[in-house]
Amino acid sequence: MRIKTIKEIVEENFISDPNPCTMDDLRTPKVYIVNKSAHDFSPAEKYGEIVFLSQGPMNRYGVNNMHRQFKEVMRDSHEDDHIVPCSLNVMNSIASAIFAFKHGKLNLLLFKEGNYIERNLVI
Repeated sequence: MRIKTIKEIVEENFISDPNPCTMDDLRTPKVYIVNKSAHDFSPAEKYGEIVFLSQGPMNRYGVNNMHRQFKEVMRDSHEDDHIVPCSLNVMNSIASAIFAFKHGKLNLLLFKEGNYIERNLVI
Protein backbone atom coordinates (compact mmCIF):
# COMPACT_ATOMS: atom_id res chain seq x y z
CA MET A 1 0.00 0.00 0.00
CA ARG A 2 1.34 3.38 -1.06
CA ILE A 3 1.48 6.22 1.48
CA LYS A 4 0.06 9.52 0.17
CA THR A 5 2.04 12.71 0.29
CA ILE A 6 0.78 15.75 2.16
CA LYS A 7 0.25 17.48 -1.17
CA GLU A 8 -2.00 14.65 -2.39
CA ILE A 9 -4.03 14.71 0.81
CA VAL A 10 -4.53 18.48 0.58
CA GLU A 11 -5.49 18.28 -3.10
CA GLU A 12 -8.02 15.51 -2.45
CA ASN A 13 -9.64 17.17 0.53
CA PHE A 14 -9.48 20.85 -0.26
CA ILE A 15 -8.57 21.74 -3.83
CA SER A 16 -10.78 19.21 -5.63
CA ASP A 17 -13.93 20.53 -3.92
CA PRO A 18 -16.12 22.02 -6.71
CA ASN A 19 -17.63 24.49 -4.21
CA PRO A 20 -14.78 25.44 -1.92
CA CYS A 21 -15.55 27.52 1.14
CA THR A 22 -13.78 30.88 1.21
CA MET A 23 -13.30 33.45 3.96
CA ASP A 24 -15.94 35.61 2.26
CA ASP A 25 -18.47 32.81 2.82
CA LEU A 26 -17.81 33.04 6.56
CA ARG A 27 -17.88 36.85 6.70
CA THR A 28 -20.63 38.65 8.61
CA PRO A 29 -22.17 41.46 6.55
CA LYS A 30 -21.58 45.00 7.81
CA VAL A 31 -24.08 47.79 8.34
CA TYR A 32 -22.34 51.14 7.88
CA ILE A 33 -24.08 53.85 9.88
CA VAL A 34 -23.10 57.28 8.62
CA ASN A 35 -22.97 58.99 12.03
CA LYS A 36 -23.29 57.68 15.58
CA SER A 37 -25.96 59.58 17.45
CA ALA A 38 -28.39 59.03 20.30
CA HIS A 39 -30.66 57.01 17.98
CA ASP A 40 -31.05 53.29 18.79
CA PHE A 41 -29.60 51.51 15.77
CA SER A 42 -29.97 48.01 17.25
CA PRO A 43 -32.84 46.98 14.90
CA ALA A 44 -30.30 47.23 12.03
CA GLU A 45 -28.20 44.47 13.64
CA LYS A 46 -30.38 41.84 11.99
CA TYR A 47 -28.69 42.85 8.71
CA GLY A 48 -25.13 42.59 10.05
CA GLU A 49 -22.45 43.99 12.30
CA ILE A 50 -22.85 47.71 13.07
CA VAL A 51 -19.93 49.93 11.96
CA PHE A 52 -20.01 53.69 12.48
CA LEU A 53 -18.40 55.85 9.80
CA SER A 54 -18.24 58.86 12.14
CA GLN A 55 -19.53 60.14 15.43
CA GLY A 56 -20.41 63.48 16.89
CA PRO A 57 -20.57 66.85 15.16
CA MET A 58 -19.04 67.11 11.69
CA ASN A 59 -18.15 70.16 9.63
CA ARG A 60 -20.64 70.08 6.76
CA TYR A 61 -18.11 71.79 4.52
CA GLY A 62 -15.23 69.41 5.32
CA VAL A 63 -16.08 67.04 2.49
CA ASN A 64 -12.47 66.02 1.78
CA ASN A 65 -12.03 64.91 5.38
CA MET A 66 -15.35 63.04 5.29
CA HIS A 67 -14.30 61.26 2.09
CA ARG A 68 -10.93 60.21 3.51
CA GLN A 69 -12.47 59.01 6.79
CA PHE A 70 -15.35 57.11 5.20
CA LYS A 71 -13.18 55.54 2.50
CA GLU A 72 -10.79 54.21 5.16
CA VAL A 73 -13.59 52.71 7.28
CA MET A 74 -15.25 51.17 4.20
CA ARG A 75 -12.03 49.85 2.61
CA ASP A 76 -13.00 46.21 3.36
CA SER A 77 -16.67 46.62 2.49
CA HIS A 78 -18.42 44.00 0.36
CA GLU A 79 -21.32 44.23 -2.02
CA ASP A 80 -23.65 42.54 0.49
CA ASP A 81 -23.13 45.26 3.13
CA HIS A 82 -25.59 48.09 3.81
CA ILE A 83 -25.57 51.80 4.55
CA VAL A 84 -27.90 53.49 7.03
CA PRO A 85 -28.29 57.11 5.95
CA CYS A 86 -28.57 59.54 8.86
CA SER A 87 -27.14 62.91 9.88
CA LEU A 88 -26.03 65.47 7.27
CA ASN A 89 -27.12 65.00 3.66
CA VAL A 90 -23.59 65.61 2.41
CA MET A 91 -22.30 62.78 4.62
CA ASN A 92 -24.94 60.39 3.28
CA SER A 93 -24.07 61.41 -0.28
CA ILE A 94 -20.35 60.76 0.22
CA ALA A 95 -20.87 57.39 1.94
CA SER A 96 -23.30 56.26 -0.78
CA ALA A 97 -21.00 57.44 -3.57
CA ILE A 98 -18.04 55.51 -2.13
CA PHE A 99 -20.11 52.33 -1.80
CA ALA A 100 -21.69 52.62 -5.26
CA PHE A 101 -18.36 53.39 -6.95
CA LYS A 102 -16.70 50.41 -5.27
CA HIS A 103 -19.47 47.84 -5.76
CA GLY A 104 -21.62 49.07 -8.66
CA LYS A 105 -24.68 48.88 -6.43
CA LEU A 106 -26.10 50.52 -3.34
CA ASN A 107 -27.77 48.75 -0.43
CA LEU A 108 -29.64 51.06 1.92
CA LEU A 109 -31.46 50.43 5.18
CA LEU A 110 -34.14 53.09 5.64
CA PHE A 111 -35.79 53.62 9.02
CA LYS A 112 -39.58 53.39 8.83
CA GLU A 113 -42.04 53.02 11.71
CA GLY A 114 -39.55 51.49 14.15
CA ASN A 115 -37.94 49.09 11.68
CA TYR A 116 -35.47 49.16 8.82
CA ILE A 117 -36.54 48.44 5.28
CA GLU A 118 -34.00 47.32 2.69
CA ARG A 119 -33.67 49.11 -0.62
CA ASN A 120 -31.18 48.05 -3.29
CA LEU A 121 -30.06 49.86 -6.43
CA VAL A 122 -27.91 48.49 -9.22
CA ILE A 123 -25.85 51.38 -10.53
